[in-house]
Amino acid sequence: MDNSEILKEVKRITGKPLRCTVPFNQLQLFADGDAYVCCPSLVNHYSLGNIFEKSYEEIWHGEQAREFRQSVLDGDYRYCNLSSCITLNYLQSDSKYNCSDEEWQRTISRKNPKEVHLNIDVTCNVACIMCRDKYWTMREAEEYEKIIDTKILPLLQDAEIVYMNGSGELFASKLCRTLVKKITSQFPKIKFNIITNGILADEKNLKELGLTDKINTVEVSVHAFKKETYEKIVVGGDYDRLMANLRYLSDLKKKGRINFVWLNFVVTVYNYKELIDFQKFADELDVNTRIWEYRVWGNASLDKHYDEVAVFEPNHPEYPEFVKIISNRIFENPNCDINNKLRPLSQS
Repeated sequence: MDNSEILKEVKRITGKPLRCTVPFNQLQLFADGDAYVCCPSLVNHYSLGNIFEKSYEEIWHGEQAREFRQSVLDGDYRYCNLSSCITLNYLQSDSKYNCSDEEWQRTISRKNPKEVHLNIDVTCNVACIMCRDKYWTMREAEEYEKIIDTKILPLLQDAEIVYMNGSGELFASKLCRTLVKKITSQFPKIKFNIITNGILADEKNLKELGLTDKINTVEVSVHAFKKETYEKIVVGGDYDRLMANLRYLSDLKKKGRINFVWLNFVVTVYNYKELIDFQKFADELDVNTRIWEYRVWGNASLDKHYDEVAVFEPNHPEYPEFVKIISNRIFENPNCDINNKLRPLSQS
């Protein structure tokens, strides 16, 4: 993939070439067993192998992994989709892109992943319209249960962070709940980055899983500000319970028990007019926001109507109004991360 123009823009903004540490630090596993160094959509679905078919060593140190890392060392990022990855906030503040020479050398010589993403169960208690059309339950979870002790836990030997569960809802998954309990008991120093729809992210569940003081970051998928909009987008959601839990998580952050709380917002024609109020609400809670464009994942009927939904595309009839909203100065807050697709680097 040709990322040359973005790489030039990165160098113009930062004064140095892009050096992404992710492929040397991170491993992601998905429900089907495939392993990646990053989000599949950001690496054009370049897989390192399948955990059900290969050993962890074959995946982390194998030919596919070496080839991917070489693309980073070569500086062309030929397997990456940087247009959907790089954001101004990341370039300015995220050490995974702008680490020191000393940290870079330590990173590229790592023997095991520092951060492991376990996106291993699609089970979810809601059905967001941009994600899926129905409630999902993973019948194949028992296949992962068979390899928890032999393949999953061993790859955490040098891990500092475990991320769960980008494919479904952590708190609704029996598999994930079992795994979290094992990790917290066997690896007491590991911290968790959690992504959740927030409905079950309450004090009771955090305590039950032993997570209350082991969370580094929690990301909550919200996608709306108004209750009526939320209920149209997050089918089966509970707006009032979510709001209560967001305030609880915000309170944990203010007390220093969670380092970061992110509210995620996927922009569509249905919710973009609430972006400013959404950001004001996040500022009130003293939490961060991550604003991304709607993408075709292949699991929702909405995918067939991309041109109608993608208000951020220049040919959309409401694009001028979207640009006016996204250009509001409230989004200049450093706690707000807007993806490159919505606000290109050259316009930042």
